[in-house]
Amino acid sequence: MGGALSTEEAQGVTAEKTLADATGEAAAPAEKAPAGAEGDVQKTILTSLSLKNAQDEAQTPAGVVATVIASSGSSPKNATQKGAELKASADKAAVEMASSELVVAEVAARKQELAELAAVEKSGADNEEEISAGQAPAESLPSASDSIAAIVTRECEARTFEVDRRIGRRFEGLFPGRDLKKSPPAHTIVTLAIKTRNRMSAMSTEMLSERAECFELLIGRMQAFRDKLAVAGYWCDFIDPSSGAPFHSDSATTFAETDDRVRTFGFEILELGCCRVTCHKTFGQCMVMTTAFVEATTENIADALKLLETDP
Repeated sequence: MGGALSTEEAQGVTAEKTLADATGEAAAPAEKAPAGAEGDVQKTILTSLSLKNAQDEAQTPAGVVATVIASSGSSPKNATQKGAELKASADKAAVEMASSELVVAEVAARKQELAELAAVEKSGADNEEEISAGQAPAESLPSASDSIAAIVTRECEARTFEVDRRIGRRFEGLFPGRDLKKSPPAHTIVTLAIKTRNRMSAMSTEMLSERAECFELLIGRMQAFRDKLAVAGYWCDFIDPSSGAPFHSDSATTFAETDDRVRTFGFEILELGCCRVTCHKTFGQCMVMTTAFVEATTENIADALKLLETDP
């Protein structure tokens, strides 16, 4: 009874000692294992440890080593090397998985962008169709000059001034053979100013182009005004805005847009050093103007004045 331990008892003690060393805690006595089952007992013990500390062992090299020892029965040195290889493979797989997830996310984002772009394009196409449906045919659309005419039609001012002897003397000789100093006053001066988009002091290709177009508007309106008065039997002539000369009379004198005499009719002349610019009290420097002389009173030309507010 108190003699040497039998083989089975020795194996049981060995199993208990191994379990205590592995866990660091006092283990309960293990049941006696069958003879020749030492390898099976070791595997059973390690498997129990693996189940108990599954999370920690799965994340640490020690866990990998224990798993390798349990599964292959290798020595600790070989198991450590094998565990390192397994961990490296796991890390590589994790990196590949993360890369795959990133690619999937990028593909999903790209698909979303394409879907949004397609929606925007479809919306734009629908808007273009609606706009096209509400527009007139291309051939009936107004030209650039027509657009300018529409703007200045709403932005103009016509004023009348009775020609007394003082004013008449200042314009003596402008219309040869015409006496503007008659008393009582028999002549009326009409000024027409049209607003422009560009300041006439800002020299540019666009300004010169707009200026020329507005000169045509001034001449067209003044011509229609003169024709209506001629039908009624009243003499009328106007100043060519591009030259300052009377449009229908031969004259050696002129009345330019920047002539000091325009101050008589409420305009101002700005001296800018490089040039002189006529300034309107409402339109400022954004304007062109011309003047008509009529042998009639203001009451006689009231109906014809309406023609100066629109294009013929």
